[in-house]
Amino acid sequence: MKNEPNAGRLGRALPRGVTLVVAATLIAAFTVAAVSAQTTPPPDQFLTVGVIYVGTPPPPGTMFIVHAECGPPAGGPKTLDKNYTFTNVGPPFNTIGPNTGYSEKVKPGDLCSVTETETGGATSVSYQCGKGGDIQNPPPYLSSGRAVQFESTGPSTNITLLVINSFITPVTVPPTFSG
Repeated sequence: MKNEPNAGRLGRALPRGVTLVVAATLIAAFTVAAVSAQTTPPPDQFLTVGVIYVGTPPPPGTMFIVHAECGPPAGGPKTLDKNYTFTNVGPPFNTIGPNTGYSEKVKPGDLCSVTETETGGATSVSYQCGKGGDIQNPPPYLSSGRAVQFESTGPSTNITLLVINSFITPVTVPPTFSG
C-alpha cells in the first residue's frame, strides 16, 4: 500500500478534500447546536388574576383590590409586585371587571401569590388556581389556594388565580304577631 496522505482507516484512499469536508460539517453541526441551546428563550409563562362573586351581587361600582407578587421561590428580585383594581360591573356575568382579568408575563420557575386586600364587603373570600383558560371560560381548577409555582421548563403556560367573594343573600323573615 502506498503512503497516501488521505488514506482511510481500512487502507482505502479517500478523494482529496473529503476528510476536511466531513470534519468541517461536524464542527458546524456542533456549533449550531450549541448556539441554539444558548439562544432559545425560555417559554412564556402568564399569570391571570380574576375576581368573581357568588350569592347576592354587590352593588355596581363596588371595588375589589388584589395584590399579586411573583419571584424566585428562594427570594430575590420580584418579577411582579402589583395591585389590581376590579370594579363590579353587574350582569350578565358574575365577573368583577375587567371581565377577562389581568394577565401578566412572569418568569419560568416563579412562585406567585395573590391576596385580596379590599373585599368589597364580602362575607368570605376564597381562592382557586387553574391551568389555562380565562375568567369567562375558566379552566378546571386544580386546587384551592392563592399561590402557584410555574415550571422552569416545558411549554408556555397560563395559570389563572381566581378570587371568589361570597355575599350572603339577605333573608327577610316577616314579623309574627301574637295575641
